[in-house]
Amino acid sequence: GMKLVLAHQRGKIELEQVWPRPVDVKAIRKRVKMSQAEFSRAYGISKRALQEWEQGGRKPDSTARAYLSVIAKEPVLVRRALVNE
Repeated sequence: GMKLVLAHQRGKIELEQVWPRPVDVKAIRKRVKMSQAEFSRAYGISKRALQEWEQGGRKPDSTARAYLSVIAKEPVLVRRALVNE
């Protein structure tokens, strides 16, 4: 890994930049057919953060983005896991 970094620093190679895909929080919430309040309670996400994400004032950080991606794919499984804590 460090050899690649040094080669990049010296201008010998170009490293590929990987950007996380944006997550459509509102679409995820709509897909599970929940209001903001319901989604917030069910998944332990601050209602204010949810509102800001949906309105574009803030973007979810990498951890929240990963969590939202799991919710998008397996909403029932996530709720079940949270209830059984």
